[in-house]
Amino acid sequence: MCNGDQPIAEKWNELGLGHLLPIKLTGSAFPVHRVGDSSFAVGRMDGVEWRPIRDGLSIGLVGGHFHPQLIQRPELIPGTETKDRRGLPWIIPNANPQSPYLSIPNELSWGIDGPRLVPDEAYRPVMDLCVRTFADVESMAAIDQLWAAARCLEILQLNYRIGLPELAYLEQIGQPVIDREFAARVVLWFIDFQLLEEIVKKKQAAE
Repeated sequence: MCNGDQPIAEKWNELGLGHLLPIKLTGSAFPVHRVGDSSFAVGRMDGVEWRPIRDGLSIGLVGGHFHPQLIQRPELIPGTETKDRRGLPWIIPNANPQSPYLSIPNELSWGIDGPRLVPDEAYRPVMDLCVRTFADVESMAAIDQLWAAARCLEILQLNYRIGLPELAYLEQIGQPVIDREFAARVVLWFIDFQLLEEIVKKKQAAE
């Protein structure tokens, strides 16, 4: 799976573990053969209860108790703590450039009028995901729960190494993460639901 410390992306994706690979926009480190820090560790570990997820893939959890910090990426995109059904905090960014709660880091931009702060373009993929999410929610009469769950996972992956295998494992050991309420809360914070409501009201007033 790794050539030295460099992951072979095709192998990781074949196992459904592509979400563990680095996200370039945050500068996350490669997965390495190391235990004891926030890096993802591969290889045999004793004292772990392994659960089969699919052919060729088992997942284990040291100590049996999950916390988001165990899988957070080395560099987090700033955001606000949002708690899941078990009260565990996840850092969720707000990526809407029009929102007063925007948490994407700023960069200086110079024009004829002098300097101004603008969202760092290195985080453009995050803002693009926000724009798509905003448009999707705006087009729905009510939020589709399956869509919200899938989009919630995409948002969590910005700051955490979590995917379908981890969700399946946590479901098996009775520590599920994404339910309907949590999914909706994550999605709506990511886009700033107050701005969405304002736009809908303006549209209704104009009709």
